[in-house]
Amino acid sequence: MAKFIDNKMNILPIGSIRPSGWLNSQIRLANDLQKRLGSIDGLLTDGEWTKGEAFPRYVRGLVLLAGVTGDRALYEKVESYISPIFSSANEGGNFGPDGKFISPKIEAIKAVLSYYELTGEESALNFLRKFFKSQFNTFSVTPCWFQSRARLLEEIPAIEAVFKETDSEWLHDLGEKLRDTSNNWFRFATNFKYKRSSNRYLSTLGLKKLRKKIEEYENPDSCKDAKPFTTQKADSEWKKRAHQVAVETSGVSVAKAIKYPCTYGRFIGDSELKNLSLKMISALEKYHGNATGAFSADFRLAGNSPTRGIEVESAVETVESLVEVLAETGDFAIADLIEKIVFNLI
Repeated sequence: MAKFIDNKMNILPIGSIRPSGWLNSQIRLANDLQKRLGSIDGLLTDGEWTKGEAFPRYVRGLVLLAGVTGDRALYEKVESYISPIFSSANEGGNFGPDGKFISPKIEAIKAVLSYYELTGEESALNFLRKFFKSQFNTFSVTPCWFQSRARLLEEIPAIEAVFKETDSEWLHDLGEKLRDTSNNWFRFATNFKYKRSSNRYLSTLGLKKLRKKIEEYENPDSCKDAKPFTTQKADSEWKKRAHQVAVETSGVSVAKAIKYPCTYGRFIGDSELKNLSLKMISALEKYHGNATGAFSADFRLAGNSPTRGIEVESAVETVESLVEVLAETGDFAIADLIEKIVFNLI
């Protein structure tokens, strides 16, 4: 009888490898760029995180860059920039500049998890545990729609990290809530239906109307007739076709979703789910593939015409997802794809 071979790999801790050659040159460029980004007005106001997901995204980049370079000055900068995220938490564990919207929190959760992986600080793990408990208790009354609903499963790696240390079963229940409320990316992978450019599925007018509605609900002060942003209204809007098509053709959301079958399957112990990630990659390559290795997405899935653009943010998120898929599957073709995208685009 043939011996079973487990192809699963372990992702090395942040900072385990130091880049060299052309990759090191790219890291130096990224280091120069973060200095400019960190000085942009709006990331912080009087030392506080006041709005949006740009700030936690920047913080996570700082954490990863500090780990890769080993630069002590960057470590000190990380400490000063992670602090506003921690200080934004209330006694119940909820945090962030605006309690209504989940997207900024999701990006901050990823930043805090990376910080924990780099430093081992227990305070970071406690911060995550308290928030997840708060989220578990209040999820049913928290409005969730559009991109936040598409990206709920981004939280799973952090939930898994907390579970490993606390063994709290309610974390599995939270994971199920996030899966059930999220866009059904598993169905998306099983039955990939966006085989042409996104404008074949959602008109410019339809997208414009959707954006207006999102603006009205997320920024009620901008519209005097705006209705209250409730869970019922969010659920009602989510059921509309235009809403789901907009989410499922978003380049960034799709790129993030590539890893969800792998990360969620690992968390619940279902090794078969990783095959859905491979199916998703295959479909994206077939219908939206590009010579760079990434799928075309000039904000939205754009078909396989060489004249269509590739959003760099989508490419970055794709690489991050592919790392998770490589770790779970041991498929070395994924490693080649990662190198191709990094070399050609990033």
